Amino acid sequence: MISGVVNGNLEATIRLLLRGPGGQEQEIDAVIDTGFNRFLTLSPALVRQLSLTHLGQSRALLANGQEEPLDLYEVTLLWDGQWRRMRPIQTPWWVWRCSTGTASLSKRSRAVR
Repeated sequence: MISGVVNGNLEATIRLLLRGPGGQEQEIDAVIDTGFNRFLTLSPALVRQLSLTHLGQSRALLANGQEEPLDLYEVTLLWDGQWRRMRPIQTPWWVWRCSTGTASLSKRSRAVR
């Protein structure tokens, strides 16, 4: 089970350990975003820091109804005790936080206290 906390902004968060292709690691706190139905978003700064491999682009429908092209990368992360390869999207430059969406919660026990 993955445990998390509610931060000072009253957002449910989980801590994730990410690994780049060169073996460099970074621990992050990701906000659980129930309005996001993919797995993971990463900030441009984190993508650069980990030197992630660019895979192409994906289109995303934003909350304001606009469709936006977003860059897709590959990262390895420690998820529920096991290393898994993921394809996160890079958030636009104005979004500073990392988030995990509802796809990460499927087939998992979900409880926020």
